[in-house]
Amino acid sequence: MKYLILIFFFYVANVSISQYRMYSGFIGNSAIELTLDSYSDGKTQGVYSFKKNDNQVELLGEIYGGDLILSDSDTIEKRTEQFIIPSISVNKKSVTGIWKDLKSGKEFKIQLTKTSQFDLYDETTFSSLEFMQAKSSEDHYFRLILTKKKTEDVKVIGVKVYQKVSDSLINSFSIESEFIGLNNVSVDDFNFDGKLDFSVFEASYFGRNTTSIYFLKTNSNNYFKSDFRGVSLQFDSKKELITEHNSSNSSFQNKIYSIKDNKMIFLREECFTYDLGYEKFIPVNCDE
Repeated sequence: MKYLILIFFFYVANVSISQYRMYSGFIGNSAIELTLDSYSDGKTQGVYSFKKNDNQVELLGEIYGGDLILSDSDTIEKRTEQFIIPSISVNKKSVTGIWKDLKSGKEFKIQLTKTSQFDLYDETTFSSLEFMQAKSSEDHYFRLILTKKKTEDVKVIGVKVYQKVSDSLINSFSIESEFIGLNNVSVDDFNFDGKLDFSVFEASYFGRNTTSIYFLKTNSNNYFKSDFRGVSLQFDSKKELITEHNSSNSSFQNKIYSIKDNKMIFLREECFTYDLGYEKFIPVNCDE
């Protein structure tokens, strides 16, 4: 996949505005979508896709002297494309610029329109905003369904699955989960059947403990919500085992599961505690 640099020239006074900005528009005659997630220190991540193939490209960058520079690679030598929009305030709804192939020198006009903008706790409100996700499978891309009331935080109330290229809706699920931005969705083979499934980050708990909601792909090219549950699940495709990893300050517990008929089957439990004398975690009796 081609590399891309996105350069947005912002007025310095507007650097600290909205964290999330969504755009649609064109590079030449090719339709694109772009979503940016900016932090108060200028660090920014983003994702864009051409509508002709719906393949997501992840972006990372930060502000340099008032310019927000984003790239899908932090290695200058690997960059082959450039996206330049000069003298633009983030408060503007419509922007234009030039796309340039850094190897051939070809240029195309960029035209973008901002479709949505919000902070996590601002007074923006919406009931069912579709929000692009960075991860996609070979066949499908994913969008969260967000809701937000005035001065409240953003909540995830659903997730939609779309077919690439045709943009046809494959599945729509109602869920409740925390919003963490462009990376709520992960893609992997969670039941070890050779088909890519997806999960949605649900919540974070004490320490590094988290939960997710898992959706498994069927032979009919759609998905169903699985019964997979547990804290910080880890998937070992070689052994075809799932480990639930529950950690605390000085100990952790592993529960090991196999999979049968898309159900998690409990096998055994392992417990460890940190020993100051040995300066490492040692196994202990889980009943203690």
